[in-house]
Amino acid sequence: MDKKYKPLFIRELKRRMALDFRNFIPRPVPADYPQRDIFGGAFLFASPLSNGMAVWLWWITCPGVERYFNIYLGWSSGLNIMPHSGKHESRLYALSGPSREIPAGAIALQQIQGESAVGGFTIPSPWDQVYAVKAMAPRREHVAAMENAALEDICTSDEQRHAAVAATLESVFATLHEVVPTFTRSLETVAGEA
Repeated sequence: MDKKYKPLFIRELKRRMALDFRNFIPRPVPADYPQRDIFGGAFLFASPLSNGMAVWLWWITCPGVERYFNIYLGWSSGLNIMPHSGKHESRLYALSGPSREIPAGAIALQQIQGESAVGGFTIPSPWDQVYAVKAMAPRREHVAAMENAALEDICTSDEQRHAAVAATLESVFATLHEVVPTFTRSLETVAGEA
């Protein structure tokens, strides 16, 4: 994630999680977890259920200079079990909620919503105008877009970047408020059937 946006994203994410999802507690990946690299760059929050199961919010900041992140809703048989089965589980791609056949897993928020393309979320910035130029446009249009974006980026304040982060997270949190209760009820039902 772009170094200008990442600290703002992390701060706002932690603030919003503490306000909006108080029952979700930050969960670090244990140092001895066999597949620790699966969770590289992730922020994990878990909420225990009365039946011993746990619901997870798994935030991933993507590497590179993009302002891109993704969020997964996951489940496991407890707070000490990560929301991953330890192997590639292709059945997850067909799910929109937890499954009793898969003891631990996670599904992208956009997949749960039924979107056909799961692309994550991008924080807007002046550089977006570069991506708007068509690939076959004349070189001068590409150069002009890059120069304009670079100039606007230099002039963008931390407050403006924070506003972009906050607006993007506001939209995602609004969706989470709709999805998490249903996901949690589904997990309780699945656990009750097991």
